[in-house]
Amino acid sequence: MTKRILAAVLIMLVTITCCLPVHASGSDAVPTSGSDAAGQQYFGSADQTVTQVLDGNYVSRVLEIISDETTELGAEYGYSSRLQKLKVEVLQGPKEGCTAYVIYDLTDTWGGDSGSKPAEVGDKVIVQLEEGADGLLIGYVTMFVRHNAIIILGVLFVLLLVFLGGTRGLRSLVALLVTCLGLICVMIPMILNGVSPVLASVLACIFSIAATLIIVYGLSVKSLAAGIGSIGGVAVAGVIVLIMNSVMNMTGLIDDTSMYLAQSVSEMGSLDLTGILFAAIIISVLGGTIDVSVSIASSLEELKLNAPDMDGAQLMRSGIKIGVDIMGASLNTLILSYLGCAIHIVLIFYTYQSPLIMVFNDEMIVCELLRALAGSSALLFTVPITAYVSAMMMNRGRFGKFSWDCFASVVIARRIRDAVREGWQKKKSDRTAESSVPSEPEETVEPENLYQLAQQRSRTMNFDKNDEL
Repeated sequence: MTKRILAAVLIMLVTITCCLPVHASGSDAVPTSGSDAAGQQYFGSADQTVTQVLDGNYVSRVLEIISDETTELGAEYGYSSRLQKLKVEVLQGPKEGCTAYVIYDLTDTWGGDSGSKPAEVGDKVIVQLEEGADGLLIGYVTMFVRHNAIIILGVLFVLLLVFLGGTRGLRSLVALLVTCLGLICVMIPMILNGVSPVLASVLACIFSIAATLIIVYGLSVKSLAAGIGSIGGVAVAGVIVLIMNSVMNMTGLIDDTSMYLAQSVSEMGSLDLTGILFAAIIISVLGGTIDVSVSIASSLEELKLNAPDMDGAQLMRSGIKIGVDIMGASLNTLILSYLGCAIHIVLIFYTYQSPLIMVFNDEMIVCELLRALAGSSALLFTVPITAYVSAMMMNRGRFGKFSWDCFASVVIARRIRDAVREGWQKKKSDRTAESSVPSEPEETVEPENLYQLAQQRSRTMNFDKNDEL
């Protein structure tokens, strides 16, 4: 195992090294400035006639930085303009191998030093091109090429998964691909065809749960119990989302992407943006419910193998105790992941010192809170559902005598009740003991004269009459 870990670390280091950007150097380097005639002609001309706009985006390599200019726009703008004029080589498409002259705008219009990284010789960029009247390719840079690093990192992930996980790791990878295809090929077409996004997301989750558990764990009691528990958790999240959809007056416009989608509704037909928002919440619950249900089902299966005499009630009690431990870490992970996604929103409200009533009613904040609460509720219900189904299936329906002691809150309530009852009984017994103690007899006073003797006899006669009555 140690050799595997060392080999995995070595593979990671090699891959990270390969991901580092490589710039031209030495004799192959292209100077960062020069007197390229065509470039000077294009960049020096105020009016460049365009005869054809080339469709698509072209991956290109920076050959030369012709100029890098920064212009102060004045205090009224609050930022400066920076433009790089680049000579690039087109690396793909019908213009592959041709030279183009493009402009890269690095102006920091947002402030806070959030401008783009300057281009360097050897960088790969994506450009949009136009063809001038003289056949010169001109255009501008849209973004850096980033997919190469993602591909390398993805290959590294696959290698590590198969290397450390073996066959089970390969099955997990296949299940992940099937899940992604299911979401793309099942849920998205259903939503575009007018099906309720919440219903489409629930059906896609059921498909993903079944595919994942069957591919990774095969057809077994464990996978079936985990599947039912996961579906139960997703169903709970769906019910919560439907209820919140009817009472919270959400619009679904929570970020730039949803706004762009709203603008395209006229072309795509009617889309339920609020339903799409809640569908995303349900999808985000899927991974956590599968994780918790599989952990509980696997633990109970192992427990049943080592203690075959345990009945269903005992298994369920053990499953809930195991699930509570798992749930603590899972809830922490789930809520922190949502908080991490909303950190920009939190920083904005904190910076502007917004009142709490505005913070907790803003749709972006409410959406993240709803994600966390709906996801956490789904995990909470997944634990008892999976524990009960696993106990029933592993004992073939023989559950035994159910006891509420499997729930921690019931145990705590009973302890409080017993403590109160014990205190009351103790107090009652103390009162009884005090009342049962015999009183000391009164001292008899001898009368000194006939008058005192008559009073004493009169009192004695009155006490005797009261006792008879």
